[in-house]
Amino acid sequence: IKNIDDTKLKWLNYRIKHRIFGTNMLKKNENKQDALCTFCKNYEEDICHLFFDCQHVRDLWTNIEMWLSDKTFKTHI
Repeated sequence: IKNIDDTKLKWLNYRIKHRIFGTNMLKKNENKQDALCTFCKNYEEDICHLFFDCQHVRDLWTNIEMWLSDKTFKTHI
């Protein structure tokens, strides 16, 4: 992401890109908590699950897609 001014978004991108984004996998390795997903509690939480596979996240992506579709459709009328 080259043209982003938001520092927090840049930091998130950096952490994901370099595989240093914290998930419950780290907590499992430290024996502090289980490695289950924070949201669905059904699957092991890793970056792919957290951003794509979790049903809660899929619902969020669907809502974002519908919102964007609605906004772009209305602007072309």
